[in-house]
Amino acid sequence: MQITNSNRNRVINSMDDWKKCVTDSKWAVGRSAHALADFVLNKNGMEKIQHRISHAIGNSVIFNRAMVEYEIRFDNLGKGRVHDLGIYGKTDGGEKLLIKITK
Repeated sequence: MQITNSNRNRVINSMDDWKKCVTDSKWAVGRSAHALADFVLNKNGMEKIQHRISHAIGNSVIFNRAMVEYEIRFDNLGKGRVHDLGIYGKTDGGEKLLIKITK
């Protein structure tokens, strides 16, 4: 599974890559962006999230892609809701999933 920035033009492979996607005020030890990046990249976080979701819905899931600082827009007014991470996937039955992680 590939992790990218929200524009999907930069692949995230390291803490430094992730840091380039967030504002300086959000990137500090103990802040959500840094903690999530550390969890996902250094502590097998995506597999743990995948396991939790599978357990919660009673169905195996496969994650296809994830985007850092994922923005959901409901209209063209102002800025949308920005999530620390958006994860797309599907169940083994073919149902689509979108998991949004926000602190």
